[in-house]
Amino acid sequence: MTQEIGSIVNHVYSQSKSFPEVGEGATMGSWSDRYAATVVEVFEKGVYTYAGVQEDFSKIVSDGGIHGIQAYEYTPNPDAFIDFWRSKDGTKWERCVQNAETGRWVKRSYGSIYFGRRDSYYDPHF
Repeated sequence: MTQEIGSIVNHVYSQSKSFPEVGEGATMGSWSDRYAATVVEVFEKGVYTYAGVQEDFSKIVSDGGIHGIQAYEYTPNPDAFIDFWRSKDGTKWERCVQNAETGRWVKRSYGSIYFGRRDSYYDPHF
């Protein structure tokens, strides 16, 4: 699959309304890079829906170099760290982490996620 480039793509993906399902693909965004992932758990607590996702193995099968067109193959990585995301209504997802002492979920201030599609892109300009 050929990949689009840049952080504007990450922003557009993150604005799409979607609810995760266990086993489906996801794309985590960080600045201009994207990371393919798999949804491994979904649960509700209070007013939030939470999703746990693990980054997949992404193997480049076609590297576009400085032009930025890259194609990947994806396989799940069951040993990867589980990143958690939460949303009240599926329109805005925020990264969060559970406080080990209190058990409360705390918002993180970075990253974006899109459910329903696996995408990877490593910006060659950085």
